Amino acid sequence: MEEEGRAFADDTELAEMASLGVRLAVDAGRGAIASVLQPVARAAWARVEDGGDDGELLEECARAHAALRMRVGATGERRFLSSVVAHLTGPGAARAGSGHKIDGDRG
Repeated sequence: MEEEGRAFADDTELAEMASLGVRLAVDAGRGAIASVLQPVARAAWARVEDGGDDGELLEECARAHAALRMRVGATGERRFLSSVVAHLTGPGAARAGSGHKIDGDRG
């Protein structure tokens, strides 16, 4: 799964993990967290299926991270969001992603 320290093998795995995070939050009775993560999962799947851009996913991650910043017990979710940003902007991002070019904007 992790190639050269990357959290996700590819964009599909990222989208699957985002969806899993939403489902786990719902199953755990954490609907507020699930609703914060849902737009991230939606943007991740848009990237995979429709060629959505990195900017949309980065914006959703920033919004979700801000919403979770002061929430107790959301450390794992914040870490996940940081991993998504690193996947999109880190070393090898353009090579390992879905072919989208990263322009350097970090949101």
